[in-house]
Amino acid sequence: MNVPTKDNVLVMLDVGVNFHIGKTEETFERDAKAFFYNFGPNRLEELLREEIDEGIRGFVKDIRVQKIRDVKTELT
Repeated sequence: MNVPTKDNVLVMLDVGVNFHIGKTEETFERDAKAFFYNFGPNRLEELLREEIDEGIRGFVKDIRVQKIRDVKTELT
């Protein structure tokens, strides 16, 4: 996704998200059943995508492009 920075430069971001179902091992089965009954994997993917996209745009909007490049350099 292309996201504008604080200084209005578009940067390409690729984000991966991992999550787990269940607060504790004791509630895992109940939480998993509730998840699949209420959301299902397709509905959850849609909701997560919308929330993550909006959160990333808001986060990157407050950062200058040079700081993003510095972080990228550190990671590689």
